[in-house]
Amino acid sequence: MKNKISQFPALGIAAVALLAAQLSGSFAQSTSNLLVNGDFESEPNWGGGVSHDGGYTALTGSQVPGWTIEPGHAVTIHIAPDSYLVISNSFSANTDGEGGDGHNANLYQDFSSAADVSYALNFDWQSWGHIDPPTTNALKISVTDTVTSNALFVGFYY
Repeated sequence: MKNKISQFPALGIAAVALLAAQLSGSFAQSTSNLLVNGDFESEPNWGGGVSHDGGYTALTGSQVPGWTIEPGHAVTIHIAPDSYLVISNSFSANTDGEGGDGHNANLYQDFSSAADVSYALNFDWQSWGHIDPPTTNALKISVTDTVTSNALFVGFYY
């Protein structure tokens, strides 16, 4: 089974999926990350985006390793330390519309899964916090079965 994880209007996100397998009635958890570059720390195209300065770069297409950015959109990657928001480590993705043509940064990643296995989706998300009033844009995270096109999970976060 192939699934797609999508991230829509948000301000900063890192996504990690963990596999939990059921063994003999108890759950064993693996820390293997199902997503490639879920924390956005792999940025070989830093500074090569459609716009950039010393603290950010706006990337398109497949410039963010492991992710596909929808046509007409861009993902603004921030670097620490600088004046832009970074959630943890050195990089975060800003998805609130700075990326391209005033669009939010719609991006997705396909990953494999297996029937009868439980999965946990964890992510870090943070609003700018200094905007008065704070943003009302929701972060939408969805997981879609690419074979059936059924939404397996849809969540909105404020």
